[in-house]
Amino acid sequence: MNNEVVSLEVAESEFERFGDTHDLDFDCDAWQNEEKVSGFLENKEKIVKAIINGSLVISEEGLPVFSPRKSGSIPDLTFNEPTGATWQSMDKAGKNTGEVAKLMTIMAQLTRTDVSTFSKMKNADLKVCMAVTALFLAQ
Repeated sequence: MNNEVVSLEVAESEFERFGDTHDLDFDCDAWQNEEKVSGFLENKEKIVKAIINGSLVISEEGLPVFSPRKSGSIPDLTFNEPTGATWQSMDKAGKNTGEVAKLMTIMAQLTRTDVSTFSKMKNADLKVCMAVTALFLAQ
């Protein structure tokens, strides 16, 4: 059974539109850091797959809107462009807060939801959210 809602070509085009809208540097050919390239390609693959299966769409404004498929009754999540408050949310999490907790704090800030939204989320859905967040913040 094929659960493809969008073709690979359209999904990749939407991914590029997301990057262009937010001035994100997706030109990994110019990067010198292999770890950065590898991380980018992993995140791109997760996002493109989510677009293909219809769980992630890029809005007219270029914002990723994710519909969790595995996590029950969690509503659609719109990832807004980071602001200074996004970066400050890491500080508010505290010095002794772990990296995962900081990431969840940032995801909650980007989606204007509560951290508990991500705490309840199944891993398959969480990975897509983490990939979107990573691309927004890696720039």
